[in-house]
Formats: sequence, C-alpha cells, structure tokens
Amino acid sequence: MPDAMAAYSVGGRTLLVTANEGDARDWPGFNEEVRVRAHCPQGLDPAVFPNAAALIMDSGLGRLLVTNTPNAGQTGRNAAGQCTELFSFGARSFSIWDASNLQQVYDSGDELEQRTRALPKVAFNASHNNNTLDARSPSKGPEPEAVVVAQFGNRHFAFIGLERVGGVMVYEVTNPAEARFVTYFNGTRNGVTGDRGPEGLTFIPAVQSPNGRPLLVVANEISGTTRILQINLGF
Repeated sequence: MPDAMAAYSVGGRTLLVTANEGDARDWPGFNEEVRVRAHCPQGLDPAVFPNAAALIMDSGLGRLLVTNTPNAGQTGRNAAGQCTELFSFGARSFSIWDASNLQQVYDSGDELEQRTRALPKVAFNASHNNNTLDARSPSKGPEPEAVVVAQFGNRHFAFIGLERVGGVMVYEVTNPAEARFVTYFNGTRNGVTGDRGPEGLTFIPAVQSPNGRPLLVVANEISGTTRILQINLGF
C-alpha cells in the first residue's frame, strides 16, 4: 500500500520506487483497525502459528493492528474460530519494481527499523507527536511516506521520508536489485521538538538550484516546518 511513488530509468528499463506506508480505512461509522488480541478472541490456529499461545500475548503479536475486514470470501478463521490469517498495514519498507511487468526487484525489509533503532535524539519507533518508545511498533513503524529519485552522473539515489520517526533515508538504486544504504538524516528533531512528520519531498537539481547545488526540500506536517537540505556529493 504505497503512499508515494517515483520513477527512474537505468539501462533502458523503467523502475518504480514505492514508499510502503500502508493505510487503514477509518471513516465515520467504519474503522477496520483492530488489535490481534481483540480480533482473535479464540486465539491463533496452532497449525498455522506453532507458537500461537505466546504470539497472542501483547509481548508477541497481541498489540499489532490488523484489518477486521479481510478479502471478500475469506474469514481468516478455522472451524474453531481461531485466526488462520492476519492482514496488517504497510510493509515498513520501500520497494523497487520493474515497470514493464510490475515484478518486485528489491525490498528493504526491516532495514529502516534496524537503521533507526538506536537514534540518539528520539526513542525507537516513536511517533511524530510524542517520544514514546515503541509507540509505532504495533502500527506501521517508521512509516515510509514520501520518495523522490535523483540522478547524479550515471548514478541514481532514492530519498525516502519517514513520517513517524522522522528524517530521510538515502539509498543508491543504480543497480535496483542491489540497492544499498548510503546515509540517514533525522533533521533537527530532538524528542518532541524540531522537524517532525516529513510528508513530502521535492528534489531540485543543481541546474535549477538558486545556489548551484542540488537541494532536497522536506515538508514536515506535524512541526509545520520546511527544511532545505544541500546535497554534497562525495564522488
């Protein structure tokens, strides 16, 4: 469930980069988000979840938010009412896809959370309006929200904004199947102060920049601030 997409071309092939935020339906009179412990009052099917008794606890999957409305025709439960399937929101990652056939060629997996688990000025998986440890762990984690791709010479870089924990991840995506982490910038966030909630990114190439240097503009939803970052190339 990407919230933003960007396209770039390498070797005559067009690639799509998606920021996999994920989002639940929350409308007047209908909200599909429910915690696993409430969604599965009869527990988890041990044939599907071998450690079902432990997983249903809050220390396992109990607090994870999942949908209470799975795909049409699916109940997600066995005859005893135990849950056999759980559908959560967002992949907590960014992905790269071949635009010609929509085959995934790369996904960052849990690396965004691995990279942000020991930040000096914000607790792990804190939200953008608090500094509470693990506040976002049951719900979409750092929440990849925005993405742009920039080209420097023959190299391509993806910039991914993390809405909740904040900051911008940078990956080189020249070889899409072997995207590699370059750096992470958390802006001026310090607990509940500074830049928080990056919602949109805009890249300004050097030829269009007022100072002749490539720039990245970060719009922060919660703090209501706009940060302009100068990109200093190291190659």
